[in-house]
Amino acid sequence: MQAIGIAARQGTRMGPLTDGRPKPLLPVAGKPIREHVLDAAAPYVDGYVVVVGYEGDQIRARVGDTYQGFLVEYVEQADQLGTAHAVGQAEPSVDEDALVLNGDVYVTDALVERLATQPGTMAVMSVENPRSYGVVELDGERVTGIEEQPLPELAKSQFINAGVYTFDPSIFATR
Repeated sequence: MQAIGIAARQGTRMGPLTDGRPKPLLPVAGKPIREHVLDAAAPYVDGYVVVVGYEGDQIRARVGDTYQGFLVEYVEQADQLGTAHAVGQAEPSVDEDALVLNGDVYVTDALVERLATQPGTMAVMSVENPRSYGVVELDGERVTGIEEQPLPELAKSQFINAGVYTFDPSIFATR
């Protein structure tokens, strides 16, 4: 399994902390969020694909060409067109099941283990105002759609993409 780390956006709501620094490099508990995410994935993956954009050279410099003994490949998302677009940028580098982790979410080892051992799974969470997120449409426990940042009155649910999920490479065939 490969890990796709999304680390392309600036994080404008975190300004001034992200003026000149990508949000995944903000420190939490003594190290950047990005490293917590890569560490959580390490027991389940055999390589990393990191999608970079805003200040991507800083992420490359911090993470390097290998991380915990595994090769790190970088792909560029020049235009920030959402999570699906970011994952799509990784397509040429993905040839096996993938664990996708947003670079700005703090995840538990238990959550990553659960998703890594259950391919085709997405972590979702309920929020009061889903306006700033990818709203997940559900049929029971099955995801049937995702809409990016809908108007609150048009949101089809209160559940959002929590930024951690798995899939196999066939997902790219639907593009």
